[in-house]
Amino acid sequence: MAAGDKVMATRPSAVAAIAGVAGAAGGAATLGLSAPGAGYAWTVGMVRWGYDAAPTGGGVTVSDGTTSEAVPITAAGPGFMPYDPPIQFKDNGAVTITLAAPGGSVVGKLGVSAWIQKAGGV
Repeated sequence: MAAGDKVMATRPSAVAAIAGVAGAAGGAATLGLSAPGAGYAWTVGMVRWGYDAAPTGGGVTVSDGTTSEAVPITAAGPGFMPYDPPIQFKDNGAVTITLAAPGGSVVGKLGVSAWIQKAGGV
């Protein structure tokens, strides 16, 4: 940083501690974040996952219906995707995080670190 640079800090208005969602054997795992209300938006700081064996069709998608990011996952074990800076989704938009169905008897687990703040606050 140079002299005169501005630093902006944001303070989450509500924290969502969402973790521990598991899919059925071979099935997808999904976390849904309900629309927070007009003037507010979900902000996602990190998504984490794990498959108990190598998936045949693994991946994770984060989407609000307009903005979407998909990342393939090809190996067993834990993984995570930090967002720096965090991603703020649309005003009053629901967000869905999906860990793709891994196939066979493989089980996947999914978690997210997310919070609600005023729209446009990141």
